[in-house]
Amino acid sequence: MSFSEILKALVTKVEGSVGAFIIASDGIPVDAYIQKDNIDQSALSAEFSAILKTMNFALENLQLGNMDEFSVATERYKIILRKITPEYYLILVTEPDGNIGKARFFLKITAPKIQKEI
Repeated sequence: MSFSEILKALVTKVEGSVGAFIIASDGIPVDAYIQKDNIDQSALSAEFSAILKTMNFALENLQLGNMDEFSVATERYKIILRKITPEYYLILVTEPDGNIGKARFFLKITAPKIQKEI
């Protein structure tokens, strides 16, 4: 199964999803499935890679362990990020009323599928 097929399945399973992305930790976008064209994959990848570096640095300094997942809620979207490997991350973007519990569940079971393909 291709990355695009996996991402499309993820987006269609979670109500309110806008798009799903695979990004590398260096900010390079790997693949995406976007239902709405108002999300810039390249910008999202670059900005979240910077956030990941800062977060991982802080977690290491605080000796809290490695980051597996984090989320951000804005007035327009909810963004949930899940680690696939130390170098790759899976991101799901939903509308504010999207099903976050379901999103987290499907991110958790989708990440290993992507890891097998990497």
